[in-house]
Amino acid sequence: RLRRMHRGSALGAGSAIATGLLMSLLLLTKSAYLPLCVVLLIGYFWLGTSRAHVAIMAALLGVTMLAWASYQWSFSGRFTIGTSVDGLNFYKGNNPQFLERYPPAPGTTLDQYDEEILAKFPSKNEWARNDDFKSAAIQYIVTHPVETVIGVARKFYYSAVALRKYGSSASGKWQERLEFLGLLITRALFFAALLVALRDVWQRSVHSRHGWLFLAIVGATLLPYLAGFAYTRHVGILIFPCALFLAGRLAGSTQ
Repeated sequence: RLRRMHRGSALGAGSAIATGLLMSLLLLTKSAYLPLCVVLLIGYFWLGTSRAHVAIMAALLGVTMLAWASYQWSFSGRFTIGTSVDGLNFYKGNNPQFLERYPPAPGTTLDQYDEEILAKFPSKNEWARNDDFKSAAIQYIVTHPVETVIGVARKFYYSAVALRKYGSSASGKWQERLEFLGLLITRALFFAALLVALRDVWQRSVHSRHGWLFLAIVGATLLPYLAGFAYTRHVGILIFPCALFLAGRLAGSTQ
């Protein structure tokens, strides 16, 4: 399948349009997926998809970003693909109380502290407050590098390693057991895929490009949440690339 994509012409303009539309929909679900969309575009080009077809995908993604930014400007006064709560989310994961409050107790989220946090920043307009949150978070990172690194390590552990759900509503006894089983399976797939990709990259095998691309997809997906705050559900999307990557490798394919 992807070998035909590598040859470029067999991908087809229709497939390129469909791929571009899917990436656009992904971006519209969360602006945090922008790094992932960029990595996917670069990946298609790196794996040999024709420039024309990559250009189609990039154009569709660009039009989507332009349309969303225009909507933001007309309704909120700022031309951006982000939202006015991005600063708040960034600050919630980078502030003096973060290590005391993260991870939140099972069945709760960091939203319980929103009222207290908002009170620290006098209300102006939504974008001015957003900028204040971002500035405060950056100031914290610069002045507390050790705490920031510890925080990032915690975010990764509780979102991608822990076998208990964090950042969601509480579950019943039997649901918790099913969630544990599901997390056990998804964590196993995640780390198996990471190890295979790292081995391919280290050994510079014929699969190394795909290993690099997979690692880039993982990094681009996790980066926004490790920068802000991460819950179990934020890593859930990676089950799809993990399963596809491992399936391809088990089939002995370079695609």
